[in-house]
Amino acid sequence: EFDKIRKEGFSYENGELFEGVAAISVPIYSSQDNHLFATLSLTGMSVTIARRKKEIYPKLAEVARRLQQTIDF
Repeated sequence: EFDKIRKEGFSYENGELFEGVAAISVPIYSSQDNHLFATLSLTGMSVTIARRKKEIYPKLAEVARRLQQTIDF
């Protein structure tokens, strides 16, 4: 699963925590050593997240990138 996440740049879960709920998460890396520092995720209704996953991921990744630069982890 980690290899898939590294390749795709995000993780996606659907109904694993609660039925009818899905989430997309993207990594935030430390600028000092490029290690995983945190994640940023968007959680919502499964049907909506699944339908808009390809639209959500790049926007969420951009927010994570800006957050990393702003806070300078």
